[in-house]
Amino acid sequence: MKNCKFCQTFFACPRMRVQLVSDAKLENPGYLRDLRNFTAGLNISPDHWFDWLVDSYRDFQGLVITNRKEVYLDTEVFDKQSIREWFRDHIAKPVPAGIRPRLREESRERMRVLATIISARYPFEAAKFGLANDNRPPEPNQ
Repeated sequence: MKNCKFCQTFFACPRMRVQLVSDAKLENPGYLRDLRNFTAGLNISPDHWFDWLVDSYRDFQGLVITNRKEVYLDTEVFDKQSIREWFRDHIAKPVPAGIRPRLREESRERMRVLATIISARYPFEAAKFGLANDNRPPEPNQ
């Protein structure tokens, strides 16, 4: 492993280690809203999302960890025929105002892998997902 080019360290650098996204985050509507709005803002077409994710994971020079152990992401969760439609409907579009996002159980591992790769590629932006924002209207009660 190489040291981070920004801070010249490895283990202390958030760019070199990323935590596997937890169930708690995936169940947080604020986290899902921020994640989906961020991915929509990347302006990647649904046809290119799979390649972008695999390339981003391949190029990540750090570790994905959970419980202080290294884990490897299974990108095969994206290898289904309907994946383009999933990217189109859940990743490439922002969450409409007034809608409380929730995650369907069959999408959980896809979203976990995607969110972890986003966290590896954009660690400082991803650290803010799901945090309170005074400039955003409150979540609707459902």
